[in-house]
Amino acid sequence: MASESVSPPSEGIENKSWTFDDAVKSILSVRKQSLEDILDSNKNGTSKEPLIKPGKSIKIGKHCTKDDKGNLYFKKASSHAISRALQVGIAYDCLKAREEARDENVVLKQDFQGKKTTDFPTAGTNQTPQHDTDDFSFISFAPQGFKYFRKVFKISDQAYADQFVSKPLKCVANPGGSGALMWFTHSGEYVIKTVDRGQAKFLHKMLTSYYMNIKENPDTLLTRFYGLYAVKMWNNPAKRIRIVVMKNFFPTGVKFDFKFDLKGSTINRFASDKEKKKDSPTLKDIDFDDFFPSGINLEKKYYDLLKTTTKNDTLVLQECNIFDYSFLLAIVKPTNQKIIEELKKMECDGSPLDRVVNSGGVPATNEKGEYIYLYWGVVDMLQEYDLAHKYQYCWKAVKHGCAQLPQVSVQPPEAYKVRYQEYLLEKAFNEVPDRKIPKDDSRPKSNTRWKKAIHTVIRQQQK
Repeated sequence: MASESVSPPSEGIENKSWTFDDAVKSILSVRKQSLEDILDSNKNGTSKEPLIKPGKSIKIGKHCTKDDKGNLYFKKASSHAISRALQVGIAYDCLKAREEARDENVVLKQDFQGKKTTDFPTAGTNQTPQHDTDDFSFISFAPQGFKYFRKVFKISDQAYADQFVSKPLKCVANPGGSGALMWFTHSGEYVIKTVDRGQAKFLHKMLTSYYMNIKENPDTLLTRFYGLYAVKMWNNPAKRIRIVVMKNFFPTGVKFDFKFDLKGSTINRFASDKEKKKDSPTLKDIDFDDFFPSGINLEKKYYDLLKTTTKNDTLVLQECNIFDYSFLLAIVKPTNQKIIEELKKMECDGSPLDRVVNSGGVPATNEKGEYIYLYWGVVDMLQEYDLAHKYQYCWKAVKHGCAQLPQVSVQPPEAYKVRYQEYLLEKAFNEVPDRKIPKDDSRPKSNTRWKKAIHTVIRQQQK
């Protein structure tokens, strides 16, 4: 949101100036420590990671499996091998590779169409380093185009590379159940996720429209894509592993009271019993209606921003023939409600202190008038409405009847846009008048104001 936005402290900040050689040394040294247990258990006693599942395994999704020791594999490549190849490849892409010399302020159409392939044999070449991961090729799609995207969000090549090379990536199986693999950078700021061939191809095709949108609407809630890559292990060349790097909508270190995936559909849109038993379940539309039957109250200034952004974003998605996207919403309800009024009277660098303390969450209230803080964004926006989905839409009409058809998940892009907007802006969120909270105008000395603010925050945490 544009008004009173609170950016995470790591965004756009360069913690260290990396060279490519230093980055590779950091990656390999971290790798040696993080894979110590795997190397000890390797029967061959070599530094090569096993690429074929040892012993028993459990199939998590179409391409993802987990062995009896808890190791994850995607297309028979270990998650460790993929993540290390990704780290080395991104370091090379940002710190070593050089685009043609020209004015980077001039955006060309071909910047969003090309791709660059680099081979990384274990023994190294004149351009690439030696490493102890299996031979692989790294493909960077539209490297100059994604550099433009990162520049819009004030992320330099150095800051971007730092997220990948300074510490290992944390890998998890996608909790959404798609069978994809996901990684998080050490700060939690970036999410890295495997995508299928169709999704990668579609993202590559829509980059020009996507760039135009973020330039015109920098406050967009659409997923912020920072890179599109592919890794191909030479011992399994037929399996290309496609990966996208995105911004994490949610701040790290925050425990959410609720998390919802909302589409505006009511047909089978509830979390399973298995999902609800998780420590941090992702609930759905029917669950949201149960917990918030009267919706969530947003002050007019926040509601208007949400309304404008939602209409702009969904129009772009419709023009790109996209449907089935979701509004990802996380909610925190502070346990000490009384202290929030005090925090609202104070500011930190122009932002209300209650938002700073709650990691930049958008302030709102529930039907009881209790303060809550919201974190949101649009996800799963790589689903094109193609011929297969048109057939599926017709089948849903037969299965559920024409009366229920507007509520099924599969909808043509325009109908999906209308339903999505109506659900968010007329049911999930309510517009209420802006609150006038008196500020502390006594204006004591700066250090006195900070002591008072810190004391208030400590009291909140203690209670």
